[in-house]
Amino acid sequence: MPEMVAFPGRSRLPSGLLCLALVVACGHAAGPEGPVALEDLAGVWDYSETIGDGHGMSCKSTGALTIAASDSGFTGEIDQSGTCTMTGISGTFRHVRESGLDSVSAGKVSGRSLSFRALRCQFEGSVSGVPPSGLSGMVSCLIAAGGGDQTFLGSWQATR
Repeated sequence: MPEMVAFPGRSRLPSGLLCLALVVACGHAAGPEGPVALEDLAGVWDYSETIGDGHGMSCKSTGALTIAASDSGFTGEIDQSGTCTMTGISGTFRHVRESGLDSVSAGKVSGRSLSFRALRCQFEGSVSGVPPSGLSGMVSCLIAAGGGDQTFLGSWQATR
C-alpha cells in the first residue's frame, strides 16, 4: 500500500500523488531547457556589447561572433566595430587583427552556462532557447587607455 501523507484538518493523500501534484503545479518536471550541446552553439551569431571603466569612458560595439565546436570546448572568431565616448569626446573604432578577425579561445560550456576569452576579455554568460537562440552575460576587459591597461566591465549578448 502506498505511503500516505496527512495534513492537519485534511484527508490523507498517497505520497506519490502529492509529489506529482507539486511537480505539475510548480512546473518543475523535466524543465524545458536541458544542457547545451557544443554543436548547437556552432555558427555565426549577431554580437553586441557595452563596457565602461567606471570613470566616464564607455564603449558600445556590434559585430559577428563565430563559434566552432572543438574536442575540448569551443573556439571561434569575433569581428566588431563600435564607438567609445569619454566625457563629451567620442570616437569610432574597429577592432581587427592583421588577419581581419580576433580569436575566441578557452570556450567552455557547463549545463547552460558558457565562458570564453577574446580581445583581452573574459566572457561569462548563459544560453537561452531550445535550440539555442541567445547568449548573454558579463564581460571584463583589459584595454590600453590613459597610458596603461584599464579594466572595463559590462554586458554582452548574441542572437541568431
